[in-house]
Amino acid sequence: MLARVAEADTLEKLEALKSQGITASPFEEMVAQPGGTDSNLLCLE
Repeated sequence: MLARVAEADTLEKLEALKSQGITASPFEEMVAQPGGTDSNLLCLE
């Protein structure tokens, strides 16, 4: 699951990808994994 702090930023990026016709992206899968992009997004807050 997405970390609550990073959720808004992540969902914006996913919506941008979906608008381009990309529904199952590597980015989405990485975010769902502990120690993945979540950590980086949290650091940007």
